[in-house]
Amino acid sequence: VQEHRYTVPEDVRGQAWHIIRLTLNVDELWEQTSQLLIELAPRMEMAGFRQDWIPYLGEGIARSEELGDEFTLAEFHYFLGQLYRLTSQNEQARKNLTTSANLFVQLGSVDISIGAR
Repeated sequence: VQEHRYTVPEDVRGQAWHIIRLTLNVDELWEQTSQLLIELAPRMEMAGFRQDWIPYLGEGIARSEELGDEFTLAEFHYFLGQLYRLTSQNEQARKNLTTSANLFVQLGSVDISIGAR
């Protein structure tokens, strides 16, 4: 996946989705599986697989919550919010993007107090 900067060829995408389905519930492989999901997210959006990709991110969110992986959870909410925004599902987009921003703030990964002094 990393060899393909913007889009992922169909055969590589199919293999990646198959790997994700097989490893998503394997705790020992969570770090690699979540990283694969994160690597694929922007590429799937650019390739137009927005509706297809939403369930994968939803499953990633559920697993992140189960495993207490808040940083990855924040990232998945961000990517899911972007997909919802691009598919004009504005309420869902707002919900996921707000959740992502709040998680990143709690983790100290971002300061959203723009203009605050």
